[in-house]
Amino acid sequence: MKRLLPALLITSLASAVSAEEIQSVMVWHDSDRAPVTDDYRFAPGTEIYVFDMALQRQAEARMNSDLGKRGLAFGPDIGSNQARTKDALRRYMSTEDFEEVSRELKAFGYGMSAAMQYRIERVPSILLNERYLVIGVNSVDEAVSLFLQEVN
Repeated sequence: MKRLLPALLITSLASAVSAEEIQSVMVWHDSDRAPVTDDYRFAPGTEIYVFDMALQRQAEARMNSDLGKRGLAFGPDIGSNQARTKDALRRYMSTEDFEEVSRELKAFGYGMSAAMQYRIERVPSILLNERYLVIGVNSVDEAVSLFLQEVN
């Protein structure tokens, strides 16, 4: 995998690649701290994956808030009444709120797994065609422009 940085572009590709030839795009961002705008129109059939690395933090905050509304707060005294804690958690786990948190945590896990597979260490990162990585750019359009400048 080649890394494309806004200031320093490194690649060695002999053939020219056009935007129509971009087959896949993977975006890792943090919607709270470093969001990436999806401002580029790809050809039909292009696989686009967006992984929000803020999902874990957001899901944990939502779960703590949901449990707090149900009278269960996490603190040093949580172990003092284990039966009440287990009962509250069991009831919460059967709610739609928990299902939503669970979906968010799974989505975060998929993003983290893909980040590990492609050795993504920072966000925002945009991976084109599973080979060209643009780091530190908050616009898909700008990432594609950098990619095209480098390969053409």
